[in-house]
Amino acid sequence: KLGEYGDWLVQRPKVGYALKVPMSNELVRTGWHFWTQRTRNGFERAIDCFTRAIGEAPSDFRAYEGLSASYLSLAIFGMRPPLELYPRFLEAHEQAVALSGLRPELRCNRAFGLYVFEHRPADAEAEFRRTLEEKPSLASTYVRLSLLHGSMGRFDQAFEILDRGKQVDPLLPTLAASEVLVRCWQRDFDAAVALGRRHVELHPYVQIVRVNYAEALRFAGRPREAIAQYHVASIISPDVPWLRALEGACQAELGRRSDARAMVEGLE
Repeated sequence: KLGEYGDWLVQRPKVGYALKVPMSNELVRTGWHFWTQRTRNGFERAIDCFTRAIGEAPSDFRAYEGLSASYLSLAIFGMRPPLELYPRFLEAHEQAVALSGLRPELRCNRAFGLYVFEHRPADAEAEFRRTLEEKPSLASTYVRLSLLHGSMGRFDQAFEILDRGKQVDPLLPTLAASEVLVRCWQRDFDAAVALGRRHVELHPYVQIVRVNYAEALRFAGRPREAIAQYHVASIISPDVPWLRALEGACQAELGRRSDARAMVEGLE
């Protein structure tokens, strides 16, 4: 019944059975709290928590899972160099699998790596679909599979997966961001703007939702409104340089060359 947590159940002589929660438990919980902030600082603080948890309980698979997810997220969001972080993700991922088996969460993360960094979409799709068979309640799988379909121009499949994801977790921020992005890829910019406006109201502090909304506004021919959204996203995540790069490009489109040049110099 306890599944991967079964080794927490221990037998105490002349007493009976007891649930022995690892000392790393609080660090793991705190690490996932930082992870959900979806900022570079949040992911890096999560890595610190998960690393300390491994020091306290080297057999706690949850710490390795959190560590691998943090490395993957930093790479996916372009917050730190992917070539540097992807090998670290693979190493931590392998440790987690060795301790707990290839659970759906771990399979989903590995599939995303296959898709984004190894450019193996067929293998990634097969792993995503197997993840959904094993755990249809894992909302992040719908987000990632929809991006795979959308990036390959299979928009009907992308929206079908997104709709299924909404039934699982209608308020997941990355699901909202992905829906806007796929609409942009489809070049349905008006629909993307309408979705972006609604999702920003629901998730005002998630930078990727703001950025995708800004992209939709920009492609819809509304660059002044887009700049406002880029600016807010940069305030939320001031340590992510590509947000400033997008804002600078939009400034250049408006003919504000001095502002754009200042951003380029700041980035350099």
